[in-house]
Amino acid sequence: MGAWGSGSFENDTALDWVWALEESEDLSLVRQAIADVLRVDEYLDADVACIGLAAAEVVAALRDEPQDKLPAEVSRWVHAHRLAPGDELVRDCLIAVEKIRTDDESELKELWEEDDTLPVEWYAVLDDLTSRLQR
Repeated sequence: MGAWGSGSFENDTALDWVWALEESEDLSLVRQAIADVLRVDEYLDADVACIGLAAAEVVAALRDEPQDKLPAEVSRWVHAHRLAPGDELVRDCLIAVEKIRTDDESELKELWEEDDTLPVEWYAVLDDLTSRLQR
């Protein structure tokens, strides 16, 4: 995973997913990304987690709670589609974020915890995302 920051879109995997999002016309890609996180029973791959966090950010943005550094491509997609994610998808996003954050088998969590200082920033990003999804 090529990452340059702790934000949900500050890694190559999430930005690659944004290209696919730009081509989509509905929430199927977002739902699939969240379902991929929830479906994992054992080792949660970092790429799956990164895409799941990006999808959860899209849901938050669709609920008029975007992050401060939302990529322009995502912002344009949200404004062009104005889809309502629904309570079930929001709930699934919250469960997925918590799973990425706490699961002992979460590779992304493991990667962030390898650095002594950065996990605080990453956990703050996840706290912010969770808060915006709950509003």
